[in-house]
Amino acid sequence: RGRSASACDHSSRFMRASGPAQLAARIPRQDLAPIAAMAAGGAVAAAGRIFPEIGRHGDPVLLGTGVNLSILAAAFFAARLRPRARERSA
Repeated sequence: RGRSASACDHSSRFMRASGPAQLAARIPRQDLAPIAAMAAGGAVAAAGRIFPEIGRHGDPVLLGTGVNLSILAAAFFAARLRPRARERSA
């Protein structure tokens, strides 16, 4: 009630533009794989710290790093193979 109209307009515009779908739409496609790799690696490392039975097979941080590296490697090779697949189909 004590706010000016411009402050209300700004906050409502921010809330509309900050939803997960809008955020994902603004992220460049080439940046999605590194973001997914970091999220997955961090989740594995956190899960290993929270649930020690996951960490029986090794250090949870190293397991998370391995997941991160696996996703980055898969994204790298998929990006390299994609142009060749387009050339063959054309």
